[in-house]
Amino acid sequence: MRRVSIFGATGSIGQNTLDLIARAPHDYDVVALTGGRNIAQLARDAIALRAEVAVTAHPELLPELRAALSGTGIEATAGQEASPAAAAAAPPPPGGSSTAATPWMEHAGKRRKKKTAVTTRNCR
Repeated sequence: MRRVSIFGATGSIGQNTLDLIARAPHDYDVVALTGGRNIAQLARDAIALRAEVAVTAHPELLPELRAALSGTGIEATAGQEASPAAAAAAPPPPGGSSTAATPWMEHAGKRRKKKTAVTTRNCR
């Protein structure tokens, strides 16, 4: 069983990744899901995939996430500091790989571009 964390889980790439995991649920142990402002989707996915933790990038939305996950046993956290902890919780196994799809903002003066990074790391 592979332990995975999905970054940007509420975005299109994240949702496609979750769809693939849902097709083979016994092959994956979902450790963490991270997302932005779509708290309802983040909570639904965390519950459906029995994640250990759900992380919103926006601390002001943490009460809403906690309420949505109340009684499930899923930990809710928030802020940019929480995402690296989610990554460390599910390191790829030797000989395995991990994939993350994460949106970030690139600042160039006053212009802001939204980009998506897709990273695959093979470990031996």
